[in-house]
Amino acid sequence: MIRSTMSAFFTRVGSAAPGTVSIVGAGPGDGGLITVKGAVRLAQADVVLHGMGAASPYWSLLKSDVEEIHVGRKPGEKRVRADVLMQIVVPRARAGKRIVHLRGGDPLIFNRTEEECAALTEAGIAFELVPGITAAVAAAAYVGIAPTHPDAGADVLGLTVGWNKGEAADRARVASCGTLAIYLAEQRLTDICAELLDAGIDGATSVSIVHNATRPGEGVVSGTVGELANASDDLPTPSIVFIGRSASPRPEMAWRKRLPLLGQRVLITRPQRQAAAVAGRLTALGAEVLEAPTLNIEPVDDFTQANRALGELPHYDWIVFTSANGVRAFLKRMRILGMDLRALGRARIAAVGPATVAALSRRMLKADLSPPQFVGESLAESMIQVGVQGQRILLPRAQEARAELPDRLKAAGAFCDDVPFYRVTGPSELPPHIVGRLKARSIDWILFTSPSAFRNLLRALDAETRSALSEVKFASIGPVTTAAIVAADHAVELEAAESSAEGLTNALLKWVAN
Repeated sequence: MIRSTMSAFFTRVGSAAPGTVSIVGAGPGDGGLITVKGAVRLAQADVVLHGMGAASPYWSLLKSDVEEIHVGRKPGEKRVRADVLMQIVVPRARAGKRIVHLRGGDPLIFNRTEEECAALTEAGIAFELVPGITAAVAAAAYVGIAPTHPDAGADVLGLTVGWNKGEAADRARVASCGTLAIYLAEQRLTDICAELLDAGIDGATSVSIVHNATRPGEGVVSGTVGELANASDDLPTPSIVFIGRSASPRPEMAWRKRLPLLGQRVLITRPQRQAAAVAGRLTALGAEVLEAPTLNIEPVDDFTQANRALGELPHYDWIVFTSANGVRAFLKRMRILGMDLRALGRARIAAVGPATVAALSRRMLKADLSPPQFVGESLAESMIQVGVQGQRILLPRAQEARAELPDRLKAAGAFCDDVPFYRVTGPSELPPHIVGRLKARSIDWILFTSPSAFRNLLRALDAETRSALSEVKFASIGPVTTAAIVAADHAVELEAAESSAEGLTNALLKWVAN
């Protein structure tokens, strides 16, 4: 229901015309705060200009063949000049590319976007502006500041550090404002507070410095104008400063502090396609989530066996799926061969785990049998209880799949065709920012959902980084994965009671609560 509703919603956004530049506000940093239209434009983009790092939460929205161009400020520059942007944008727009320039926060709040718009207009390039949530609004919401609380007055004023260049009367007007939200203030905060005192603000007025708003490591430093006028400018960046009678976080609004996984730093090793749901739930529970897929799902080199099995579908009594990947690979091969669901004939379907059952359901297929425990051994026991003597069974699986399931079924008198429809590979190395976090001991948990995910992680790390794993807690989806980890002389901190991604998340919640 949610999937179809969101799909319809995205359709209503529509598609930008070829050759259009969409200047999109990314919001303050939390990937979930980008607008729907901004997310759709990123998903449609042929070219994306940005000044963000490799760990940005937005990259999972992009097409696989998108052209990414980093246009961040160079050392000593205050901004990227519009003429430099046009050298990149104009030829691509005239070639019919859909271009997104992704800007932090809102494109029109202290971003000098008007210069870019003027240059695009002069070049005859169509463009659109997609607003984003600006840092002041997001920071206030995430730390519990109410800028327009009745005690503070109704006026809120957003400023940059150059606010004090006006006349004395203007500075006095600023000092009398209910709440000030000052961007880029961390390097001059003591001067700003002193200037506000000179302009007539009460020295007891509250100040809150919110750094890394909505991001991992978010924090608040609080004080008063009088105190901070005499402090050092040793403040974290990036920060936004709130000054006013209602600039302090309110305990009753501190919703983030009540999230059960706040402060937990979790690395997910699932394939990117399958990581999104787990990452989303963990993030909603307060965790900082990092992704480093150690499994790549790829087609097998030779489909001879698969094609033969598909040609004999009417003769199978059972088709057994052990993963959602198997469902997708099986049905994709059917489509390539021009087959549809009618080809499944009389075969009954067995499936391991809720994710596999859900993958079938989304394709209008119902599992006739699903075991109580989400492992192959449990499925074998359930099928044997139903009776498989003399039955012909097809197992469309990974090339590297374990032999326990077909071996048990064969021992019970079944005829099993264990056919590879896809293969699982691993990366040669992990992204540099993940390696850096491991070396810095700034990851608390690594979640493993298969033995292959664990083994591929080890292969992708050098000896120095592998040694840092001793200080990371391992969470396993079930007994098979746990056995593989323990066999490699690593400890498992927790194992899911239910062998599913949901079960793994619940186990982590329980561990943290205790």
